[in-house]
Amino acid sequence: MTAQEVFTSNLKRYMEKFEESQTDLARALGCTPAAVSLWCLGKKIPRVDRVSAIARHYGCTLSDLLGTEAVEEDEDTMALFFRALSDEGKKKALSFVSFLLSEEARDRHAEDKS
Repeated sequence: MTAQEVFTSNLKRYMEKFEESQTDLARALGCTPAAVSLWCLGKKIPRVDRVSAIARHYGCTLSDLLGTEAVEEDEDTMALFFRALSDEGKKKALSFVSFLLSEEARDRHAEDKS
């Protein structure tokens, strides 16, 4: 199951648990029912800030919604998070990944010299 399918399944489960329609959730989040519909159909994934708002609304964690424990491929989860970021967030994420890679390369180099 892909990360997006996990999110869609979990979102629907919470909506059913709280007996909320797509319109109810949209109203609570301040977005359009059409956006919620796309999430429920698995055609779109909300931005991370919107996923956070959904988690707060239902009193659950991001992991509860995104099922990060259940997703077999970490790359799928990373791609899901990355796609949900704004353009500025994507730039920051890429910069941070570049930093991590250079740190790991530095550590490997230091180990090789030992």
